[in-house]
Amino acid sequence: MNNLKDIPEGTKILIDTNIILYTALNHPIYQKDCTDFLIRVGRKDVIGYIPSVVIEELLHHFMMSELIENGYGKRVSDCISCYKHNPMIIEKLSKTWNEIQRVFHINCTILYDNELILKQSLQIAQRYQLLAHDAYIVAFAQSNDIFHIASNDKDFLRVREVTIWSPQRIDIL
Repeated sequence: MNNLKDIPEGTKILIDTNIILYTALNHPIYQKDCTDFLIRVGRKDVIGYIPSVVIEELLHHFMMSELIENGYGKRVSDCISCYKHNPMIIEKLSKTWNEIQRVFHINCTILYDNELILKQSLQIAQRYQLLAHDAYIVAFAQSNDIFHIASNDKDFLRVREVTIWSPQRIDIL
């Protein structure tokens, strides 16, 4: 995979969930590269696009992370079970809503789902042996003439029509 730092200026690039999560959740290994990349997107050095499916996945991750942090469970399954018994716990979330608002302030274009993207994603999942979310990401890219994806997911390497840009691993002493 190509280094996220090396994306040429002016490149149109679709941003996958993990890139934003690494920044928002201060990932110890990938946070710096992802934050630097999102700053470049903000300055329009590179032209960023975020599919609506990424925002939905981010919201879920932010919710689960904050519920775990607030003691509603040690695992996602615990939090979901707790939520099913007491949906009012969502009212207690605050970081979640702040983080999701920050996503909307990244200087990029939000891409919305449509029937063509859905149908393309089904074909892409079969053709490249991708899971549903990853197939959706590729379908969003292809239907919007975007040939670059920022992601740390190696499964995208099976799709020859796109170039994958990833954060580089830094060793923590």
